[in-house]
Amino acid sequence: MGKLADLGRQLGEGLSAPHAERVGNLIWNTLRGIIAAQMTWPGPVDSSRDVQTLIDLVGTYIAARR
Repeated sequence: MGKLADLGRQLGEGLSAPHAERVGNLIWNTLRGIIAAQMTWPGPVDSSRDVQTLIDLVGTYIAARR
């Protein structure tokens, strides 16, 4: 799991906002969950709402810290 934590840290690295590592982990975990659902569900999974929610959440967090 160390490499996964490193990936989350790298995703948040460019953010000047506090808790950038946590934001990076949120991005990574959300994408990982979407992929797991797509791989295990018997039919196509529409994850567009989940992705849009993630974008909105991270965007709002970053905007609030500027």
